[in-house]
Amino acid sequence: MSEPAPGAGPAPEPASRRFPLPLVGRVVGIAIVVSALVVSALTWRLTDVHPRTDDAAVRANVVGIAPHVSGPIVELHVVDNQRVKAGDLLFVVDPRPYEARLSRMRAELALTRKEVEALERSVSSAAAEVTRREAGLKAAEADLAGKETMPPAVDAEIARLEAERAAVEASVVRLEAERDYAEDYLKRVEPLLAKQFVTADR
Repeated sequence: MSEPAPGAGPAPEPASRRFPLPLVGRVVGIAIVVSALVVSALTWRLTDVHPRTDDAAVRANVVGIAPHVSGPIVELHVVDNQRVKAGDLLFVVDPRPYEARLSRMRAELALTRKEVEALERSVSSAAAEVTRREAGLKAAEADLAGKETMPPAVDAEIARLEAERAAVEASVVRLEAERDYAEDYLKRVEPLLAKQFVTADR
């Protein structure tokens, strides 16, 4: 058996003596536990973000969104599942049908105003005509009363004046009816003008 050469250091220890088995087992056990925790965390994160199941039910707080007007959407400012808050612009409904309707209603309002002005003039004219016809009726009645005291020779003239009086009375009744209708229509239309609104059956 040879002796170690002088000046040489102690011989290195075997690998089995440098890393005892209990220490290696601990390291491997810790590595397995850490790996299991990492895999569990990754799996939980993956299933939370991208859940998968054969029989699932989703539960979430859902808020229904309904516009005040209906129509096709021309601008969409959100995407699916986007977080929004009160006051955010979601979409824009096509305004063209409503702008056209507003223009039509404004035109109808202007026409109604002209009709009201014409009716006001008609009321004034009808009132003046009623006054004139009433004055003519009174004159005819006075003329008839004077001629009734005359001899029977004037019976034909009296009949003519009575017929004229009946015609005047009929005209007065007709004009008064027209005036009442015009005043009633004016009373119904004037509140609509204040509201900037015209009904369909105006």
